[in-house]
Amino acid sequence: MVGLAFGQVCFAQVTLSLSSGSSTTGSLVALPVNLSAIATDPPASLQWTINYSTQDFAAASVSAGSTGVYPNKTLECTNSPGVATCLLWGTNASPISNGVVATLSLTPVAAPVDASAQVQLVASVAADGTGKSLSSSSTNGVVTLQPSLNGFTCTPNSLAPPASATCNVAITPAAPSGGATIALSASPAVIGMPSSVTIAASSMSATFSATANAVSAATPVTLSATYGGATETFGLTIQPAVVLSNLAVSPSNLTPGQSGLGTVTLSAPAPAGGALVSLSSSNSGVVSVAASVTVSQGSTSATFAVMASSGTTNPSSVTLMASYSGVSKTVAVTVTPPALTGLAISPNTIVSGRSATGTVTLNEAAPSGGLVVALSTSNASASLPSTVSVPAGASSATFAILAKPVNTSTPVTVTASLAAVSETATLTISPLPATASWLKFDTSTQGNWKSKYGSSGDTIAGDSTGGLIKPVSQASVTTWKSSTSDVRALQKGSGSGRLAAAWDSSAAFLIDINPPDTLVHQIAVYCLDWTSAGRVESISVLDGNTSQVLDTRSVTNFSNGTYVLWSVSGHVKLQIKRTATRNAVVSGVFVD
Repeated sequence: MVGLAFGQVCFAQVTLSLSSGSSTTGSLVALPVNLSAIATDPPASLQWTINYSTQDFAAASVSAGSTGVYPNKTLECTNSPGVATCLLWGTNASPISNGVVATLSLTPVAAPVDASAQVQLVASVAADGTGKSLSSSSTNGVVTLQPSLNGFTCTPNSLAPPASATCNVAITPAAPSGGATIALSASPAVIGMPSSVTIAASSMSATFSATANAVSAATPVTLSATYGGATETFGLTIQPAVVLSNLAVSPSNLTPGQSGLGTVTLSAPAPAGGALVSLSSSNSGVVSVAASVTVSQGSTSATFAVMASSGTTNPSSVTLMASYSGVSKTVAVTVTPPALTGLAISPNTIVSGRSATGTVTLNEAAPSGGLVVALSTSNASASLPSTVSVPAGASSATFAILAKPVNTSTPVTVTASLAAVSETATLTISPLPATASWLKFDTSTQGNWKSKYGSSGDTIAGDSTGGLIKPVSQASVTTWKSSTSDVRALQKGSGSGRLAAAWDSSAAFLIDINPPDTLVHQIAVYCLDWTSAGRVESISVLDGNTSQVLDTRSVTNFSNGTYVLWSVSGHVKLQIKRTATRNAVVSGVFVD
């Protein structure tokens, strides 16, 4: 390009001014370059430089204006990023008229930095037809960059009532003073959202909520954002409302300590983030559940644990409830403790001192921790525990029954109880058959029994009765000496001293010995013919229940005192019978 040659500077005035304009990003803006010169000395050639920001404009070009087209006049411009230098000249001296001599066209970048970008027109030079330099000045222009839409998105892009999506609409550059109002719409109108959203001054985006309305089937929706004559769209899908459709528990009949599996089912796949279903129990002390269960995103069901309390002893019905999105479902769960179904005793007839085995039976296995069954008896002749435990996982348990001594055949009712259910069984206890084996006669101990006999009981005529020996019947007491030092006389049962006395009968009398156990006991019967009357008597050991004679011994020559010893078991009676002379006598009986 050939620059202008300047001669003597005159006072002619030439002004080049760059007009201002506005544009949205991406749209070309045209700024006229205007010439204003005094009529008496118009320019025949012009030169100027334009500076612009490359952060706001991507490209620039200059074209001839309406007054710049003259015969033999040429507009030549050189461009580099941010700068355009132009020369309007020709080989003739024809003046350039006032008006638009050129037009600057600028292309804004996609995301300009400045909302108002200054464009400078500098280094203006003018010359007339003689080549004389004309004084010149220049003025700058301003391009107001109107924001344009720069993105429209919503998250999530698929939702069901009453869920909402969060939408974001963006512009570039930042909103001017007063903000930028973006018009909004939806087609079809099955989503609730505002008709517009305003991006605040100096901001570049704003958010709003779009709430799904009820639909019967999956419905595609197009959302539109419009600003400055431009529209951006975003597509999302409204799904039918996800509601709770079913609640089930398997098994629905539990035993204490047993767990079941609950299932909640939705009408459609759970939305983003999953579906939190609330759970509750009408009696958490019997059946417990978690406070909630989450159905994972995209799934239609979820399971949860249902636990029956191990402490439940009575049949109970509990209602479980699940709630989601305004819909609730219920299901009944029954907790039935194992029931007592039987009580058996084997053998069901035993003799005193023997034992039987009782068995309690449940209709199903005992839960964790087991079950305790209460036991009782109608007669203390049967000794048994107050309870028996059925271990966890077992359906029966056994216990021992011990028969105590009885005099006659004794029926006993045993009762087992669990919750409100009782079972009974009958046990018959027969008397233990008495036994007797003669041991010896003891003629040396005389009345000194305390160091030798009577550890389990003693009875002394005229003194004391104790232990296993019942009072003597059918006899009177004869006291020969209430106090004596004669060693034939028995030591008194309490205190010191000796007593010479006897039960006596002119015919016969009985002494009853009935131990409360089934052990073998030694019996020592002390016979004393104190008056040396030549008494002769017989002593028979009888079965105390049947009166059967088990053994008989004749006692003679007992003026110095004689003990007659047997080993016995069971209930026995001693029958003392006179066989010669005056009467039958016995001074004491001792049991070991």
